[in-house]
Amino acid sequence: METAVISTVDLATRPRHLDLGRIAIFRPLGLEGLLTATPALRAVRTALPEAEVTYIGDEESAEAVGRFAEYIDDFMLCPPYPGLQEGAGDADSVPGFLQQAQDRRFDLAIQLHGCGLISNPLNALLGARHTAGFYLRGQYCPDPERFLIYPWHLPEVHRPLQLLEALGIPAQGVDLEFPLQPEDLELRGRFKRVYGLQTLEYACLQPATTSAEGVWPVERFAALADELEDREVPVVLIGRRAEPGLTRQVAAAMRTACIDLGDQLTFGAAAALISHSRFLLSCGGALSRAAEAQGVPQLVLQMEASDRNDPADFSSYRLMTWAGLATPEMIVQELLRFGPQVTPQPAWEEAKQALESS
Repeated sequence: METAVISTVDLATRPRHLDLGRIAIFRPLGLEGLLTATPALRAVRTALPEAEVTYIGDEESAEAVGRFAEYIDDFMLCPPYPGLQEGAGDADSVPGFLQQAQDRRFDLAIQLHGCGLISNPLNALLGARHTAGFYLRGQYCPDPERFLIYPWHLPEVHRPLQLLEALGIPAQGVDLEFPLQPEDLELRGRFKRVYGLQTLEYACLQPATTSAEGVWPVERFAALADELEDREVPVVLIGRRAEPGLTRQVAAAMRTACIDLGDQLTFGAAAALISHSRFLLSCGGALSRAAEAQGVPQLVLQMEASDRNDPADFSSYRLMTWAGLATPEMIVQELLRFGPQVTPQPAWEEAKQALESS
């Protein structure tokens, strides 16, 4: 397999030579993009502890960036750029954003947005002295010495790490992170008291009817929730910002009762509640990544083969591809069957035994 030529300059061991005092991480990929970048952020901070790291993200990632103060010193909001994010973009905001970035005089701007077809020219306009990132063969490459051909074959979490390794910044593990804050724990405790939820005795379900892969209709999620309730596993429905009101539709289509929290939870509180659950069922996304960071057993449903939802490791995580062909009974049986492929975590073992005995 052909690879790109990489510079022999070791950025991690020669920071003084390159004067990497200010580093920009360009990744406006929402909250999920921020969570899957935490191993990369950890690697940068470990290799260059004195550098000032600015994370350039979008509005969704802005809400959680403060949780990662250990790795991120500052945040810049990337405005909706034509072709970069969904929607028409906001061309009027782009010149001001670029001027602000150029005024910061970054020493290195690392493009971790994706293949670089649109993001590489934008990353180059940030005005950094050095740039690095990914590119597509035959397309614009700002610096052949510090850009890699985009590794489509790697899971999302591993792609930024491959680039950093090529730049001389070694990985510091692949585990995701999502620090829970005191207010998250307080809200979790409040909801558990109100609804009588006991740790490791309930399942969380986050339905989705729109995604990159396409997912089940409302009735299938309702049938899955009913199957769990029939096994005396209380079901907590958690909503998605992109589909407000969806959990109400699922609850209305169920023949059994469930706990519909819908849009009542903040993202942090939802992650905290999931951390005390037996498992999470979802179609991927940011909350699934937060659950992965907490080590919560989960089953991610997707309608076709895709690497978009691949985890950093499969110790507490299972993908069910072509889930549209599976019945609710088959999915629950899969939940009973799968477990860590390495040393089992006590929480998983306790949850698995409790579910099997119900």
